[in-house]
Amino acid sequence: MYRPGSLKAVGYVNGRRKCVEQVFTAGAPAQLSVSADRVRLKADSRDLSVLDISVLDSKGHFAPTACVPVTVTVDGPVRILGAGNGGPAFRGRERPLDPSARSFTIDSFNGHAQFLIQATGQPGTAVVRFGPIPCEEPVCITVVK
Repeated sequence: MYRPGSLKAVGYVNGRRKCVEQVFTAGAPAQLSVSADRVRLKADSRDLSVLDISVLDSKGHFAPTACVPVTVTVDGPVRILGAGNGGPAFRGRERPLDPSARSFTIDSFNGHAQFLIQATGQPGTAVVRFGPIPCEEPVCITVVK
């Protein structure tokens, strides 16, 4: 019978503890965590940053079944090139209809979503924000010549 809680695994080699891993049952989606592969781009209208979004519960545990809308909003010399969620049956739009759109929404799948942010030809600082679920803080991307 399923009960929420935690599962702890302890690994031993020759009778000595070598590793410990613990996972927890996640609660309802409450926050977003963002990881950017790069935060410095060339102002060449081709360079891009991949932003990986994870949906977390209120305690910061990954929510592996979360399928919630995630909106990205950009300000500065970047554009939203596209988005994805890894869902095998996903049939939604993967990019804004308007290439100059400053906001785009996609549903997460199994707690994940991904956005591709592309530099324009102008240098400067871009700020990327996420919602409607709160996000730890915006991502700042520096675009240089």
